[in-house]
Amino acid sequence: MGTPTMIVVCLYLAAASATVSRPLSVSLSLGSWTLENSNTSIRVGATVPGGIYTDLRTAGVLSEDIFYRFNDINYRWVARDNWTYSTFFDVDPKMLTKDNVYLEFEGLDTVARVLLNSHLLGETRDMFVLYRFDVKKILKNSNNSLEVQFTSAIWAAQQFSTETPYLVPPACVPQEFHGECHANYIRKMQASFAWDWGPAFPSVGIWKNVTVRAYNVAFARHVTVETAPGDSFWNVTVTLYLDVATNVTGTLMTALVLNDKSITSHLPVSISPLQNNATLVFYVPKDLVKVWWPNGYGSQPLYQLNVGFQTQSETTQTSVKIGFRTIKLIQEEAVPNKPKKGLTFYFEVNGVPIFAKGSNYIPAHILPELGAEPERLRRILTGA
Repeated sequence: MGTPTMIVVCLYLAAASATVSRPLSVSLSLGSWTLENSNTSIRVGATVPGGIYTDLRTAGVLSEDIFYRFNDINYRWVARDNWTYSTFFDVDPKMLTKDNVYLEFEGLDTVARVLLNSHLLGETRDMFVLYRFDVKKILKNSNNSLEVQFTSAIWAAQQFSTETPYLVPPACVPQEFHGECHANYIRKMQASFAWDWGPAFPSVGIWKNVTVRAYNVAFARHVTVETAPGDSFWNVTVTLYLDVATNVTGTLMTALVLNDKSITSHLPVSISPLQNNATLVFYVPKDLVKVWWPNGYGSQPLYQLNVGFQTQSETTQTSVKIGFRTIKLIQEEAVPNKPKKGLTFYFEVNGVPIFAKGSNYIPAHILPELGAEPERLRRILTGA
């Protein structure tokens, strides 16, 4: 790979020519969804992202707040049933002309079967990972039928436990928790089966966004950034991760947006399904940015970084907010010349010792979709 070039200009990423296409996407999260139980005796409108307890409470099926008195026990029937989320949707016909078309679920909680137009796309068993299904040959322009059939997390965990020839302790939570057993057999938020600080609500649902995504060459999935100080420059290391189906060469591009200018860089790179990331290093004069400080020690300036990958036929890009700061973990002997007595430690940010206390973070809400609400998280983190 060659050396990246760097210029200071009043532009973002270099504009693609009119002949260069871009990936297309459509969100299904804002569509009209339906939720029904296994025997179809309950059928209500649903929200995605969401979960069964939230949807049933909104529809009035659950008449009281789930946290009122013993409703964790009274409403346990919800978690013992199987539930199906379904919707119909259309897509832009241009999406079907792309070489790669995928249906993406950022979060499915937890054990489910996914069907598109009556075709089984796959099964899920982990609420913490992104599931991506190839729908190029199944997707239609209009009236696509999508179903996500969830198995009760309680029954799934019990079934998984019977398939294991040995016990994974603890089998159950303490009886006074009024929880459920075998949570450690399922890749789900363990607290949903009860914990010492909260009740059991073993929900299921589509707790994160759903997207149909189409592209020819590549799609910019996410980016990581590392900043390191030099004498007069910040060294910025950017790694872009892409979804690609075949080997491809192109240009990795970055643009750091400052108040009245941008610092742009580009680098020829090769990408493949096995090596689906590329890294570029560029340099930022220290006098052009302000350092980031922890709360109470100064301001937290963040700068927009645009990152893209362009080939002769297609361009894809994403953006993140980044800050500039140094952080060190300083360890010293608790008793001088007696290392066996242990070490003290503190953090030093931008050369300044920082006073910090530890805390134990538990899920922001017992229902995952509510715990992921940006405003809720912002309030909790600000309060810390």
